Amino acid sequence: MGFLATLPLLDVVHSQPQLPHAFYGTVTIGGAPAPAGTVVTATVDGVEVGRVELARPGIMGDLESQCSQFLCLLVQSAISGGNTIRFFLNGVEALQTAPFDSGELTELNLTDTLPEPAPTPTPIPSVTQLGLIAMAALIAALFQRQVRQTMVLGTESNLTG
Repeated sequence: MGFLATLPLLDVVHSQPQLPHAFYGTVTIGGAPAPAGTVVTATVDGVEVGRVELARPGIMGDLESQCSQFLCLLVQSAISGGNTIRFFLNGVEALQTAPFDSGELTELNLTDTLPEPAPTPTPIPSVTQLGLIAMAALIAALFQRQVRQTMVLGTESNLTG
């Protein structure tokens, strides 16, 4: 009889929803703050488990208001702790993922692309390199002059001879 009396209690305990995992942070698309209206979705195993539309450019909720004034992304479903959450920005997968942790508030800055690498600077020739280049140009010019003079002298001797 005691076993039957605990059955309804077990159903009540198991039917209580778990607390959501809340995310706040910056949202960047193409290297710039995502515009207001950007939709951020969260999925676990391909199933959508959270969605928020940005109210401010580049900002998803905030820590100071504990997500009460500005919308944080709340992830909640029948998810096991530690399951990997994937994030999408207007349908494009973000580079970041996070493990699900019921009841947590987590700062997560989402981006859709890797930052552009800094351009490689064009090497500037050193003084030694410039000196060698100038010397090579001078030798080439003198050689061409010598060849022309030889050709002219050779032509004159053929004409007189």
